[in-house]
Amino acid sequence: MDVHFGPAVPEDQRDDIESSIRAMAARSTEERDKARAAEARHQKLANAINAPLAKLVKQDSSAVSEFEDLLAQQKFEFDSASILHPQEPIEVEEASLVVRTLGVKLETPPYPFDWKWHQLNGSAPYDTFLNRSRGAVGIEARCGPLVPGSGGKFVNAHAGFGVFVRPTVSGILTCDSLRLMTWGYFVGALGIGSNATVEGGVEHTIMEDGVFRAGGSHKLFRKRVSVDEVSSGHSQGVIADSPMPVSFPVLAGHGYTFNVGAWVYADNTAGVGTSGAVAVIGGGFPSMTVNTP
Repeated sequence: MDVHFGPAVPEDQRDDIESSIRAMAARSTEERDKARAAEARHQKLANAINAPLAKLVKQDSSAVSEFEDLLAQQKFEFDSASILHPQEPIEVEEASLVVRTLGVKLETPPYPFDWKWHQLNGSAPYDTFLNRSRGAVGIEARCGPLVPGSGGKFVNAHAGFGVFVRPTVSGILTCDSLRLMTWGYFVGALGIGSNATVEGGVEHTIMEDGVFRAGGSHKLFRKRVSVDEVSSGHSQGVIADSPMPVSFPVLAGHGYTFNVGAWVYADNTAGVGTSGAVAVIGGGFPSMTVNTP
């Protein structure tokens, strides 16, 4: 976990902010581990079904030779640079015009702090890009032997920005953000028992004194392939995500952080063969609305 603070963030807020990111990471890790445990149970059954066929293939020297030739011919081609660093400008004034007319409190870059983390029992992301002065973010996850630069394990990586508030009166805290995102993926699975999965999206959290209180997530893409399937896809340029408001009753004098981020997930099973996955998301958060009581 890494948190970087702007010069205007007081020392007495930094512990709360770091605690909020740790809690956010722990919650996401728990949810992902549950999903992966369910997938592992399914994969165990699939392995048992595929084991006799895999054994026959390994005993046939001509089949093994043909399969190795097939794997040698596979070429990985995927350009992630334009997604991590989209060329379309993110204009803060134009993008936030719609919320300015609503009379709400608006936060714009540079944001007080940025953050990033990845699940430690998996691999680190292939690349992460954060620009606090522009509110720009990009994450690329790679896994599996089919993909160059893979860390070898699944990847669950998140990154974004946040603001801290300490209300003077109790009431309802309501937050949202503008999210202009682009994304892409590659998944390939060749051979018996192989599969690959990618996901990506955006998220909001409200934390109270470092404890999760409210949040939401929009999954922008998901793709899974298995047994001799290869697929790739991408968004049609930079797209504006739909509203994702979060609210929570707050207490005067307590510290609250509102975090906005992007996330990607990539996983694979090679089986008797090879597989790989790339998930990449990029874009920016031109503004956040943070309405205190």
